[in-house]
Amino acid sequence: KTIGEVKIIDNVELNRLQISFPGKPADDIRALLKSYGFRWCPSEGTWQRQRSNAATYYAEQVVSKYQEVVKL
Repeated sequence: KTIGEVKIIDNVELNRLQISFPGKPADDIRALLKSYGFRWCPSEGTWQRQRSNAATYYAEQVVSKYQEVVKL
């Protein structure tokens, strides 16, 4: 699923929900990602957490907030 320039990837093989940003997100977005259980994965180049309905919900919340910040 792509929202603007951000990709939400449901990686079934790794059992991870991943978020790929076009660059390094702002400090407040990174703090939000961490508060929702996402961690940076250098080998994948994405923020990720274990797949679940909650992970999908939180990913959409983060991307929505990211879109607001980018438009400012």
